[in-house]
Amino acid sequence: ASFISSNFAVSIKIFTLYSVNCKYTDLKKARRKALPTHKSAKKRIKTSGKSNTRNRAVKSRIRTLVKNAEASVDEASLKEAVSILDRAARKKVIHPNKASRMKSRLAKAVQKKAAPATT
Repeated sequence: ASFISSNFAVSIKIFTLYSVNCKYTDLKKARRKALPTHKSAKKRIKTSGKSNTRNRAVKSRIRTLVKNAEASVDEASLKEAVSILDRAARKKVIHPNKASRMKSRLAKAVQKKAAPATT
């Protein structure tokens, strides 16, 4: 019984070492998650955790900038939102078609909001 508990403690240490950025750092959830066996799988968990964190930050920034651009009629906010959408599509954070669709809808919304103000 002590071998099993010590083995579990070692596996939890390995798991927490390789999943710092993952959402499965809770011990109860760690039991349900399979641990990597191969060296390449351990590396993959590290890299996917890093990219997951980075991608979440970029997507959050996209949502914020798009919301700000829709709220204001300012050309600078629209330009900044389009820029971050293009960058996210280029780095494969979002699909290029999604970026294009979001830019189109954003431009349409800003144009619609600006039209009554000029007439």
